Amino acid sequence: MKVKKFLCLMLAGVLSLSLAACGAGTPKVDYDTEFDALMERIEDLGEKADFVSTVNIVIWQETGPEDVASALATLLTVENADDLKPHTYDIKQAFDTSSELECVQYAKRYQEEYKALAAELDTLKDDIKALKDACGDDHDDGIDALQKYFTKLQAYAEFATNPSGNLMNYRSNHEDFENDMAELKSAAEFDK
Repeated sequence: MKVKKFLCLMLAGVLSLSLAACGAGTPKVDYDTEFDALMERIEDLGEKADFVSTVNIVIWQETGPEDVASALATLLTVENADDLKPHTYDIKQAFDTSSELECVQYAKRYQEEYKALAAELDTLKDDIKALKDACGDDHDDGIDALQKYFTKLQAYAEFATNPSGNLMNYRSNHEDFENDMAELKSAAEFDK
């Protein structure tokens, strides 16, 4: 997982350097390479949003509507097994484990994915804009499709990090986001 993040950051750096080298006129970026790197980053963040919203659902199912907000807030602050209390039983059930250590590991992953959604969206948005600026009108269809895919990712990240409503609607919206993300990914790949 860390290797994938490192590669994404390296690709972002290459994109930034290659875009900085471009002046007015013909773009000096490898559109296909940059497009693919941006697609991979959107897909990676989509997987993070999927993980966070899936955890929200399983915690919600186990704790019920009265305690879900408190249990999810607990997940964001867990450092060790003692931090799981008073939700230890519910969280163990949700993660289908009897091990407090495994619960802590799940909580740490939840924290990482949750934070990555907020931290990486702005940089990704800027890099998409930079590619659009560098390519001018040459690749409008592909970049427009990429921007639509990214816009849906932003909505999915907001949905995942700020759960609300009732469980049935949340679960249904989760499935809609998964389907929409898959469709928009295909559209962006087609329009590339």
